[in-house]
Amino acid sequence: MAADRDRLVEEHLHLVHSIASKLRRRLAKTMEPGDLVGYGTQGLIEAARKFDARQGVAFATFAY
Repeated sequence: MAADRDRLVEEHLHLVHSIASKLRRRLAKTMEPGDLVGYGTQGLIEAARKFDARQGVAFATFAY
């Protein structure tokens, strides 16, 4: 089970960078880019922990 979560995080880490890039434009003066990626990665890990594929939703949609 932990291996599945790790795989989900690794395969979707690009989402964190994409969303952080979009947010960076709005928050450039208030938050460091590395902090955005760090918080996003924590959120992605939390989403992987809570994700239930039986619900019929793609992980990328759930995590976003």
